[in-house]
Amino acid sequence: MKLLLENWREYLNEEEEALLLVEEIWSGLYVNELVLLEHQQELLEEGIGALFSGTFSAVKGKIDAFNSWKENQLMTFIESAITRIQQFFQAMRNVARQTANQTLMKLFPKYGTRHIQGTLAVFKKPQYLKAGAAILSMVLQKFAELGVTAILNTLSGGGATAAKAATFIQQNMEKIKLFIESIKAALDPNGIITFLEKVPAFVEAAQLLAQLKSDLQNPFRDLTSALPTG
Repeated sequence: MKLLLENWREYLNEEEEALLLVEEIWSGLYVNELVLLEHQQELLEEGIGALFSGTFSAVKGKIDAFNSWKENQLMTFIESAITRIQQFFQAMRNVARQTANQTLMKLFPKYGTRHIQGTLAVFKKPQYLKAGAAILSMVLQKFAELGVTAILNTLSGGGATAAKAATFIQQNMEKIKLFIESIKAALDPNGIITFLEKVPAFVEAAQLLAQLKSDLQNPFRDLTSALPTG
């Protein structure tokens, strides 16, 4: 019984460590300064390597630590990170409906995040946990650098009326668009593999990366193959 309790405490500590790291990155703990929008657009045009180069440097120590994390820790981190990203999309969808902003409605359509959610779910597969945690830590860091927390806090604050929200959205539309483009870049299969190939932990994992690329290109393959035929 004593051993069981000790194992349970260790498990809880591991879970807490994973959840805490998500909160630390999301809250901007590792951000030295907010990035310039114009500079980010230039980096986005250069590709995922350029866009996430500084982001990777900011959380590299945390990514290196994933090598010693257990499967349950990595899964907790990934699920919590995905929840944060989904909360952002849901919040923006709610604001789009509240303000009837057509540009925002197009950026966050009712079923528009299905593919993104499917792609994120790929990272939950046991063989991809370390790679998924690495990618998601950089996505969270990029969001923090772009100031997504401040935007969400402003839109969800007590004084966030529809009129104020509409004005705020209009003033920050280009940044919001960049959020979407950053996520698309971060989840682009070719970009992900190109980036991970440069990460020491994955340099000699060509077969794993090839399979990951295939699964990211068709994240709903397993669901499709499970459907009845005839």
